[in-house]
Formats: sequence, structure tokens, C-alpha cells
Amino acid sequence: MIATPLKPTITAGLLLVAGIFFMAGSAGGTELFYRGDADLNGDVDLSDAVYLFNYLFLGGSAPGCEDGADATDDGVLDLTDGIFILNFLFLGGNELPPPSPFTTCPGPDPTEDGLGCEAGQEGGEHPPVAELLVTSANAPGVRQRSRALVELNGQGEFVVPEGTAFAIMVVARRNELTRSPFAFDAAVGADSSSLDVRCEADLGDPSVGGIASGTNLAPWFLTEVELWSDRIYLLDHVTMRVGGAAAWSPEPGVYRLTAMVTDQSCSTSPVAEAVLRVESSRAPEISAWIEDGDTVSGEVVQHETGSGNARVRPGESSYLVIEATSNPHGGPAVDAGSLSVLADPPFPAGADLSSRFSPVAGQAGRYSMRLVGSRLPAVGNTGLEISFGTSSNNVSRTVSRVIESRVDYAEVIQPIWTINCTGCHEEPGPSRGLVLVDSDPETTRRNIVNVYAAGPEFDSIAPRHIRPYLPAYSYLWRKLRGTHLGGAVLGEGERMPLDGGYLGSADMHLIKSWILQGAN
Repeated sequence: MIATPLKPTITAGLLLVAGIFFMAGSAGGTELFYRGDADLNGDVDLSDAVYLFNYLFLGGSAPGCEDGADATDDGVLDLTDGIFILNFLFLGGNELPPPSPFTTCPGPDPTEDGLGCEAGQEGGEHPPVAELLVTSANAPGVRQRSRALVELNGQGEFVVPEGTAFAIMVVARRNELTRSPFAFDAAVGADSSSLDVRCEADLGDPSVGGIASGTNLAPWFLTEVELWSDRIYLLDHVTMRVGGAAAWSPEPGVYRLTAMVTDQSCSTSPVAEAVLRVESSRAPEISAWIEDGDTVSGEVVQHETGSGNARVRPGESSYLVIEATSNPHGGPAVDAGSLSVLADPPFPAGADLSSRFSPVAGQAGRYSMRLVGSRLPAVGNTGLEISFGTSSNNVSRTVSRVIESRVDYAEVIQPIWTINCTGCHEEPGPSRGLVLVDSDPETTRRNIVNVYAAGPEFDSIAPRHIRPYLPAYSYLWRKLRGTHLGGAVLGEGERMPLDGGYLGSADMHLIKSWILQGAN
């Protein structure tokens, strides 16, 4: 279960989206301000209370931002606002309501009222970027680092069956000029204050623990699920897991989600949007994970830090465990005999592993296969399709998962270059300056991982030879596939290798798996 959310801390990122929801009741639009800053000097001090008293009682100038002068956030400018400021400054009174200059960045009024703000503050000049995704959910207790998107329909909507778990993921890209971090930077800690994610419809029934429409979901992020950062590409990831049995598991319908992030320079991203479609279903919930040890104990192995996939380590005793439970929204019982597990590429024991699984003693609904000998996956990434049916209504569900067996660069990838690239990509005079054949494999690896290629233009989507975890953004991978000339890749030349024919499917699978595993 996801932990009970903490009380939200609202920052500029939160407030800007709040402005979207509350704009209709605000007379002055969405100008940014600091609460209590009546004289608009960017701070709250004695002069603000004096300014407000002069306006109210001595005919002084009106505040340029009424929302900012409304220190109590009650929608009225009166004596209590000045007293509130003085109590806060000198008598240990209550904190100023957000957006306070002592706790956050400037932002619009999160409260619907009749006040306006004609002259406000400015946010940062170099905004970050946010991307909002809906991804497959890992098993409970497993870090949610996989960016495996759930199914998209023809309208670009993320589609999930009712009562099944999924994850909402925000990928935040820092501005390349400032590189200013977010409060939820993995190096800083799990602070959701610079994150704003909202849904336009209720998630579940708010009267019984669901989440009301318009609520900032930031407190539900970073409570159970681990965050992670990609330093090279200035990316930070935060995730909320929505379990099928959670009180906020959505009913069938369409849900519009928005997300914004604010970095520590007070720059706020444009609004990112995603549409989630929940389809009526009574299909079972399916989870899969790896356990180490000589028995199935329930202690899951955390997935790899970068790829988000489970990894099998030959020589260590481990089990692949699958759990199937009835849909919590009234689904029929799971048919124990309907388990189907298909592997691509096949295990040495074959592609159909269904008969290799046995019920786990004392753990209802769980089935395991020991990963040993011919029941170990081949080197590389193996895709699993896991299916279960039910005892009635002919309802079934299939989920896809990936398990990894490490691809060693020196032992697996370097021989591919040596066999196919000798003559063109070795010293002296390697083609396009790219050395792939060398007696030291680490030298060739460093020549390609996160190194700019000579072929594509600088604004290519794949300017580097190899981008860890992302084959589609790796120029060398595209040259091997022959997709380097299309779209926004902006490459040149012919498909590689030139001599001896193109690489076979087995070699291509190993290279792709190596990239997906982080190109280590």
C-alpha cells in the first residue's frame, strides 16, 4: 500500500497549476506574488504592514497586488492583514499562507477570491521541462524505475484495465543553461515541494479515501517509490504507484492529468499533459518478481537502478515468482491451470515455460520457477508474456515483463566489433575517427558511450553514438539498423557494416540488450 500522504507544501510549481484550476474566481488573472509583500519589494518586513495601514487608514497608495497584501488569505484587505504580518514578524505568529517568500517561490493565489494582482513578481527566466507518463507497475515493494509505457490507443490515451496497478511517472528535465536542481533531486532527498501533478476527475471515492479532483498528487509521490536521476541528461524521475486495490484506484472513464515542476531557481516548466483511459474489466491482477535464495521467502530482489528491470545472475540461486489475484473490483476467481509464460528469445529449456512453474507452498496465488541450468535466460534481455484466466466469464489478462542477464562488453560486444569492423574502424586512420577495434575493450567502449558522433547534425535526436538505456537515441545503433537517415535523426552515409553483410539478429539483440542495460 502507498503510505499516507504528508501535508502538502505548496510551491510555485504547485501554485501555477492551482492557478489553472482557480483562475475563474480570480479577478486579476495569474500574476505571481509573495504573500504579505504589500509594497512589492520581494520581501515581507515592517514596511509591508506600514504600507497596508497607510492604504487602509491614511489614504496611501493601493497595493499593486491585492492578493499579496491579503496576508491572511481570507479574500479581504483589512486591519487583520497588517496585524497578521506584525504577529508573524515579531511575536512568533502563524506562518504566512503560500506563496510565502520564506518557504517558496512566487506564485499565483491558490485560493478562489475576488482580489487581483496587476503588478507581481517574476519567476525564473530559464524553465525546466516536464513529461508525464503512465507506465506499467512493478510488483509491490520493487522500485518503480521502469519506463515501460502502458498501452496507447489511437487517440494517444494511456489505457489500463480497471482494478489493475499502474504508475504515474513525471520525468523532469533541468534547464541546460542553469542546470538548477529540483527539490526532489535524488541527491537532495524525497521532497515533493517542487512537484505538482493533478487530475481533473476524482480518483476513487473521496468520501472513503479516494482523491478529490484538482488535488495536488505530489504527496503521494516519493512516499513508497524510489526516485532516480540521470546526471548526464539532466533528468529526474518521480513516480506514484496506483495499486488496483487502493482507495484511489480509478473507476472506468477518462482522466486528464497535468504536471508541472519548479526548480530551485524558481523557474517553472510548461504544463505537461496526459490522458488516462480506464476500461471496464474483471481481469485478474498479475505481478512478477525475482527472489534470491534457496526457497521462496517473499523477499523480492530490487530491479536494476538504471533500466528498472529484474536481473538474473547465473551461479546465484534465485526464483522467478508470479502472483495472480482476483480483480479487486469484483472479478472471478483465478484459474490456477491457465498460467501461460512465454519467453522471447527462448530459454534453453524452450519458449513455453508454463509447465515449469509450481505453486508456492503456503502462499496462495503464487507460482515459482527456479532459475537454474536450462531454466536460465540467455545472455541479454528476455521478454516474458505472462497470462492468467479466470474460472468463469472467460476473462483473462496478459502482462509483459523483462528480465536481464548481463551483457559483458569485453566478452560479448567487443568480439562483434572485432569480427565486423576490422579494417574500417581501427588505427591508423579509422573511418570518421571512430575506433571500434582495439586490444583494450574499455578504450573502444569509451569511444562510443555518451560520445558525440561525427555523422548526425548537432540537433539530431541521436547525436551520440550510444546513449545508455535508450537505443532509439543512439546513433551507432541506428547506423546498424539502417534508420539513421529518417526523421529527426539527421544522419548521413550508408548502413553499417559495409563489408560482409549486416549484423544478424542474434548480434543485434545482444547490442540492443547491452544498451538497454546501461552500456556498462
